[in-house]
Amino acid sequence: MRILDVVLIAGLAGRSVIAQIPALDQTTLNGKFNFVYGVYQRSNASVVMGTLSFDGQGHYSAVTGSMMIEGSYRVNPDGTGSITNWNDPTLPPLSLRLGGGAAVIGASTLDQSTAYQHDLMIAVPAVTKTPVMSGPWGGVSFLYTAGPPPVARAGRFRLMFDAAGNVNSTTWTYHESDRNSGAPQDIASNGTYSLDATGAGMYTSAQGTKRIVVSADGNNYIGTDSSEPEMIFATRLVAGNPSSTGPEGRYWWLQMNAAAPGGSGGIRSSAFAWSLTNALQGFEGNGSAKANGWGQFIDGPTGRLLDLAVGVGAFTVNPDSTVALAFGGLSSPGIGTV
Repeated sequence: MRILDVVLIAGLAGRSVIAQIPALDQTTLNGKFNFVYGVYQRSNASVVMGTLSFDGQGHYSAVTGSMMIEGSYRVNPDGTGSITNWNDPTLPPLSLRLGGGAAVIGASTLDQSTAYQHDLMIAVPAVTKTPVMSGPWGGVSFLYTAGPPPVARAGRFRLMFDAAGNVNSTTWTYHESDRNSGAPQDIASNGTYSLDATGAGMYTSAQGTKRIVVSADGNNYIGTDSSEPEMIFATRLVAGNPSSTGPEGRYWWLQMNAAAPGGSGGIRSSAFAWSLTNALQGFEGNGSAKANGWGQFIDGPTGRLLDLAVGVGAFTVNPDSTVALAFGGLSSPGIGTV
């Protein structure tokens, strides 16, 4: 039986700053950011969390565990850029994408590869006081383990955090390659959470214990599983019903896919091995149900760098303010807020 696992992380990574004036440069990134960084290969997978401190002059220091690494970065006027790989300085730099006000930073290595290494980084500004979590949050998750046997899992969720330290799901849909032939399924989750003054914390769920860090503005959090190579991104949802019919303005789209051998459904897969794909894409909407999209991605089966220009749509804005998207004809578990 052919199993396809198509996964999308960080559906909407914040409105692009390309239209803002003045033009951006290295000074746009200044201060401390928390990040989650996943590296996925057919035979290996790892996810780490840490901090990035930018000096506003093109230099940064990264701390992961007991290690501290220094490097350089560049920000272009349109909100793109590059950053040297702190995990391995001998590798090509990661391509940067800055959300509006640098509220979210995304990065991925867009360099033709024969190592079949696919990565994704998401960073948010560090807090200066304990954030407030109360309210609804919508998010996505991506997990791939090389096994044996290899397993991929993707999910989208809506969680409700209360002021008493409880967290419960109102919706949670996921698909996993070793369950029900990869078909989407729903689960319910009830747990607890805690945060400290740095914005770091954890919550328990039906899929294990998750480590998270909340952004300085209290509108996003990033995270990972306590024991598995999973990436998590979530954004605060509006409490009432949305009035928009679709995103308006320019957005960045960060993507990670995993497809089983011989998979089908529109995602390129290998006939003999798992295929992983990383992408930095974008789209521009006018508040309607469709938008124009573009991007670059590493093709999983070949490791080639490819360009993409497609129509994005249709958008469906749900009553909980999440957005269901079809990207280039592919339905995805991406989320966003409008």
